[in-house]
Amino acid sequence: MFGYVTANCTALTQQQLDRYRGCYCGLCRALGRRYGTVQRAFVSYDLAFFIMLRSALDEAEETIQVGRCPTHPLPNQQSWSTSWTDFGADLDILLAWYSADDSVLDGKKLSGSAARRLLNAAFEKAKGRRPKENAWIAEKMAALHSLERDPDTDPDAAAEIFGQLLGGIFAVDGGRWEGVLFDMGDYLGRFIYMADAVCDIRKDLRTGNYNPLKKAYLTGERDFSAMLAMLMAECTKRFEVLPIVQDVAILRNILYSGVWQKVSEGGTKAGKGREHV
Repeated sequence: MFGYVTANCTALTQQQLDRYRGCYCGLCRALGRRYGTVQRAFVSYDLAFFIMLRSALDEAEETIQVGRCPTHPLPNQQSWSTSWTDFGADLDILLAWYSADDSVLDGKKLSGSAARRLLNAAFEKAKGRRPKENAWIAEKMAALHSLERDPDTDPDAAAEIFGQLLGGIFAVDGGRWEGVLFDMGDYLGRFIYMADAVCDIRKDLRTGNYNPLKKAYLTGERDFSAMLAMLMAECTKRFEVLPIVQDVAILRNILYSGVWQKVSEGGTKAGKGREHV
């Protein structure tokens, strides 16, 4: 359900691209340091966005590191990290485990089970480090699974739960901006949930897996493009309220352009009913 919150790298300058990659590399290094080399395979651009956002908002002090990477061993890689990077690494593990668990429930038993086994030990560590965040994610995922057992569940109700999940994460230690951060994460979470459903609709119809948009797709009752655009408009409206200067161009690139890449690749750019999805 993740992998949507990425940059449109072709629209970034080289300096911006290096900066973006540096955040991602910092997260990858934190995963290796806190959980082991194998867990670096679960590094997520979605969490890199979160780290960049919260670091910029808090004007957090940065640590620069230059060194070799197991994935790219030849050139030296420059990374940067803040106090939010370790937090992001812990969330990365938690969300990766719950995503793998969700895959098992969605019928992807082989890949989901394999990922869970790789993550189990790290997941227990992350739960110990972030008990409040884990409890929040577990509660929302359980509520989501309960709704998804009913094929006639209102898709907006399911998206709302996933939105609350992400909203609670975005708002952690948000201070005066807690409400804005919650709403921003809420709408972004709803977008991710619905975008994932739109991208998987044809496959889920073939396999019989749950998809909250099956009825709307078959009847042409919902304009998917308009729905996704509305959700991202609400998300970006909250983002623009935040007093962010550092990396604002990169963050805007992600929210206004990058999030649409996976949707477009899924053939859903037009997205109304079965004729255009």
